[in-house]
Amino acid sequence: MTDATIGLGTILAYGDDGSPETFTTLAEVTNITGPGMSRETPDATHMLSPDGYREFLGGLKDGGEVTVECNHLPNDASQDSSTGVLALFESGDRRNWRITFPTTPTVIWQFLAVVSAFEPSFPLDDKMGLSVTLKVSGKPAFL
Repeated sequence: MTDATIGLGTILAYGDDGSPETFTTLAEVTNITGPGMSRETPDATHMLSPDGYREFLGGLKDGGEVTVECNHLPNDASQDSSTGVLALFESGDRRNWRITFPTTPTVIWQFLAVVSAFEPSFPLDDKMGLSVTLKVSGKPAFL
C-alpha cells in the first residue's frame, strides 16, 4: 500500500515582514512547482586528469524558483496591486514564503523570495489564470 497523497490542501502564503510575522494565503492556487534547487559544477579538469575524464567540483547552490498557478482574482487582496503579489512584484521586496503540505505531521518549506514574474491570462472560453514566479534567495528551510 502506498503512502502517497494528492496536493489538495497545500497552502502557499507570504509574510508581511512584521514582528511577529503574519502570513497571507495566496488565493485559489491550482498548482505549485518547485523550488527547483540546483548546484553549479565548476570544471576542475587538468592535463593529468585520470583516464582523460573531466573532473567537477560541487560549487555554489541556487535555491531555484517556485512557479505558482492560480485562478486570477484581480480584486483579491492576496493578488492585487495594493497588498498582493502584484504589489510585491512592483516593489521587488523579498518576503518569507511558506508552502504547507497537507500531511500529518505538518511539513512546511519556508524560503525568502522575490516575485520575479507576474503573468495573467484571459482566455475567451475559460477561467482567468495567473502564473507567478518566485526567485528563491538563500537556502530554503525544510521544517
